[in-house]
Amino acid sequence: MKFCPQCGQSLVVAVIDRRERDHCPTCGFIHFRNPPPAVIVLVHDGTGRVLLTRSPHFPPGSYGLVAGFVEWGETAEEAARREVQEEAGLQVELEHCAGTFLSRKGELMIAFVARAHNGAVAAAGDDVQELRWAHPSEAPVRPGSIAESLVHRYLGAAGLVVKPLGEKS
Repeated sequence: MKFCPQCGQSLVVAVIDRRERDHCPTCGFIHFRNPPPAVIVLVHDGTGRVLLTRSPHFPPGSYGLVAGFVEWGETAEEAARREVQEEAGLQVELEHCAGTFLSRKGELMIAFVARAHNGAVAAAGDDVQELRWAHPSEAPVRPGSIAESLVHRYLGAAGLVVKPLGEKS
């Protein structure tokens, strides 16, 4: 944002509340750059497998989890269920919120763990190039990704290990 939405003057950078923020020296407007909310969902099938997604922009051989933005008027829980339906064609039961993460792009990622309803078969949606079910020890999630953190956090208590990308079994 370059101009004040209240008076039209050019915004300048100033330290406000110990952070650099764009503000208007004429009317005092402060532009707070708030992170857009998004969800990331670790979907499991109840047998120990997790659902992995592959998008065209991922490095070769690497996968992530279902993720997407929260739409206007939608709760994070509604967004999580919608994203799983859109990307994988699955109905899920949300089990719990697994925490929050800040993505490299500045999105506030709200993480959920969900269980796919019995008998559900995953079918890739428009945003996803490939879907696959994998045992966590064979899940090639991107190193350093939120997906990796979520898989480790969720499955670490069970003593399972996530295979680092590129490591052979």
